[in-house]
Amino acid sequence: MYTLKELVHATNNFHNDNKIGEGGFGSVYWGRTMKRLKSINAKAEMEFAVEVEILGRVQHKNLLGLKGFHAGGEERLIVYDYMPNHSLLTHLHGKLAADCLLDWPRRMSIAIGSAEGLA
Repeated sequence: MYTLKELVHATNNFHNDNKIGEGGFGSVYWGRTMKRLKSINAKAEMEFAVEVEILGRVQHKNLLGLKGFHAGGEERLIVYDYMPNHSLLTHLHGKLAADCLLDWPRRMSIAIGSAEGLA
């Protein structure tokens, strides 16, 4: 578990220059890669707990690894491994150079490998 002070320091106080993405429940920052939930409500709290639990249990080379988390006061942060080659979502939807777009056999291989990791 990380302290809020450590995570604030790692992201330069969650500065926009360190923001590398935005998800349904929060922002993703560079420092160590981390997600900061936008707001705390029952659904977000449940999603946070499930994500921490699943990532804490599952370890596979094709899945994101959990480094730690912070759950204090009104802050909920999840710290991930850094993904130097971007996310699978980026590759699937071709948001990089055209040569990064994955063909269907490669997508199927990744889906099967991820399912094996989850199993």
